[in-house]
Amino acid sequence: MAKMKELSEKVRQVSFTPENLKQFKKAYAVADKAGKETFEFAGGEWVLGFARYAIIYLDDRFGINKIR
Repeated sequence: MAKMKELSEKVRQVSFTPENLKQFKKAYAVADKAGKETFEFAGGEWVLGFARYAIIYLDDRFGINKIR
């Protein structure tokens, strides 16, 4: 139970808008091009694989063109 509390204190919430999604995509693209597995955004660390699916989902929700 203590482990869950410790983890929940580290989790940050991000409210995406079309504007900050653009910045998220840029951070993703830079990390992807550099061959990194993670990148920093909005005070948190993002795993590239998860971020890619988040971008696909958010693009769909906002009606934005998909990433390649």
